[in-house]
Amino acid sequence: MESQSPNLLAEISDADWENTPESVKRLVRQLLERIAALEERQQHLEEQVKRNSKNSSQPPSQDVPQGFKLKPKEPSKKRRGAQSGHEGHQQNLYDLEACAEIEEHYPSHCCACGEGLSGSDTQPQRCQIIEIPPLRPIVIEHRFHALDCPRCGVSTRAYDSSIVDGSRYGDRLCALVG
Repeated sequence: MESQSPNLLAEISDADWENTPESVKRLVRQLLERIAALEERQQHLEEQVKRNSKNSSQPPSQDVPQGFKLKPKEPSKKRRGAQSGHEGHQQNLYDLEACAEIEEHYPSHCCACGEGLSGSDTQPQRCQIIEIPPLRPIVIEHRFHALDCPRCGVSTRAYDSSIVDGSRYGDRLCALVG
């Protein structure tokens, strides 16, 4: 899109331009500069809108299909969270026999007046925390013995380059870390 600003000034005759007060001339020049800047910005923005994976470094997954119009997302009229009538999902509790330990928690005082509390509850609220047992590494020690030759007396030590020169960590531990 070419700038239209120079053409606008050409439509004013020389006689009219000479009779125009200097303050109006300054204003016209400022407005023409502003129009030119806005047209340049509009051209830049139109180029950005027309970008796709074929004419930029944009990935093909971000191309907007032809004929597809992006609609602004309207805020939902529903409130956040579960809606009324929605069937809730709760954690399935393990049987008491499957628990490694059971910890009982009792309130010590009333939250309203501060009076000390004692007694028991026949139906307490249950909450289970599931944990993985601690892992213990399997350590394999390799012992390379040295034996003396009965014939020449030279001491020779056993050697396996894959063990001595290799990693001190097994395949499963390396896979876990990776």
